[in-house]
Amino acid sequence: MARSRLPFSTTALLAAAIVLLAGLVAADRALVASERVARELDAEQAALLVNRYFAVHEQTLVAFHALFVDGAPAPAGRRFTELADALGNGLADFKRVMIADSSGRVIAQRSASAHDQWTHAGMELDTLQLFHARELTRRARLTGETQLSAPGQPFASGGRMVLMLHPVEYGGALHGFVAGTLSMDTVAVAVAPDVRLGRVQMLVNAGTDTVARVGTGELTGPVRVVHRPVPLPGDTRWQVALVYPAWPMSRILLWGVTVGVLAIVALASWHERRQTRRIADRSLELEHLSTELLRANKAKSEFLANVSHELRTPLNAIVGFTELLRDGMYGELNARQAGPVERIEAGAQHLRHLVDQVLDLAKMAAGRLEVHPEPLDLRQFVLDVATELEPIVTERDLSLSLNVTGALPRVLTDPAHLRQILVNLLGNAAKFTASGAVVVRARLLTPDQSEPSAPAEVARLRAHGPDRDRPWVVLQVSDTGIGIDARDHERVFDEFEQVNAGPRGDSARRGTGLGLPISRRLARLLGGELTVESALGEGATFTLWLPVDTAARRQRPPAPSAAETPA
Repeated sequence: MARSRLPFSTTALLAAAIVLLAGLVAADRALVASERVARELDAEQAALLVNRYFAVHEQTLVAFHALFVDGAPAPAGRRFTELADALGNGLADFKRVMIADSSGRVIAQRSASAHDQWTHAGMELDTLQLFHARELTRRARLTGETQLSAPGQPFASGGRMVLMLHPVEYGGALHGFVAGTLSMDTVAVAVAPDVRLGRVQMLVNAGTDTVARVGTGELTGPVRVVHRPVPLPGDTRWQVALVYPAWPMSRILLWGVTVGVLAIVALASWHERRQTRRIADRSLELEHLSTELLRANKAKSEFLANVSHELRTPLNAIVGFTELLRDGMYGELNARQAGPVERIEAGAQHLRHLVDQVLDLAKMAAGRLEVHPEPLDLRQFVLDVATELEPIVTERDLSLSLNVTGALPRVLTDPAHLRQILVNLLGNAAKFTASGAVVVRARLLTPDQSEPSAPAEVARLRAHGPDRDRPWVVLQVSDTGIGIDARDHERVFDEFEQVNAGPRGDSARRGTGLGLPISRRLARLLGGELTVESALGEGATFTLWLPVDTAARRQRPPAPSAAETPA
């Protein structure tokens, strides 16, 4: 069993989905990489800011070298206070500033808070356990460089601080120390305005101890961390860590929109596939119904043909015997018998005509109606048919006018079928016209024709013609009867449809509803068309379009036009 292939549209949708997914993965990787690069730059900037913060405050401590003039011991009291006042905002972040001599004894100090009494003048820094001051002063003496302690909390009511100790040296000799304590809160306040955070947190870590945190946003879900070292005085190594969401809003939007598009594509593919299956099932069903209809139509045509054929034989016998009765072959008919015999003959003729029409319709439906075309002189042919029907027209006190010129080219058509069309049209015109006239006219219409006498009518005829690019002989039958409503113009060509039919008992007026449908089918069988123009109360004009025999048209010389004459 052969596997069904996906429709082209479904394949295209799947291909688009694959391309979109591949593009999404590539875009996501690029977005993650760009986010990481951006955060690395932010971390680098934060590390530089922390380093700058401590470097600036180290330089503030260096300013106190001015108290050690020419290597003399730093004086306490007024000069220290004046210099501290002069430094102003430079000391704003220091909670306490102290000056010690070369032995480490505190000479002078200044505190930002009156309650900050964890040191006092005269105490030895080497004896201070807080901030590991002994180790700090030892390293300062050995290296001659500024030292930074680990974070500590000097008193219960205060925050965490670090001690920065700067040795004062002149000529290679140590003359004293300048020390200050910095609050970790000031680090966060100083760095925060210059770091682009958003949903990012910045942590300043001293080993495993977080000494400062910048950013208050809560991070939920998976996160990514970028680390950068911060070199500080005294070879102290802190670290800046930037913590940011693994799924930033831009990435969420990217995946959300793309997954939504993929869902729509999948839904569209599923719907299209479902519609395809439904259409395929419907097509199979319609194909089955079409086969059944063709079989039923063929059976109907065969039934009508068989029934019509079987009915024609007894009807012919009835018509023949009524003619024999009327001719006196079985004795003369008296006055009372003549009328019923004529009615029997008329009814049999009408029924035989109906059977002939049904048989013709069945043959046309089955495609078994043969056409035997031959060149035809239309003027003489129309005169012959009009002569045959003249008694029917004159019986209803109507005038019959013919306007068929002898200059018309010959038409290559089947005379029997053309005669049947004209008989139907003339019979209908006489049947539905109470008074007035029936007019038959014919003209030649060509693509390059120009008739100054009737340009509007020629243009109107061309507009309703089946093909404007070929020549036609137009044969029209007009009457002054009851006319046909515009909405019924196509309905009159449907089988067994009767428009403006008379009473059910008036069979001559009602007809069978097959004359016009058969006439149109015959016209199309001859390569032409049958159209109608009419309005209620204004009569009707049926136009028969016949193709021109171009070879006969070239051979036939033009003849003078014939005037309109009564037939």
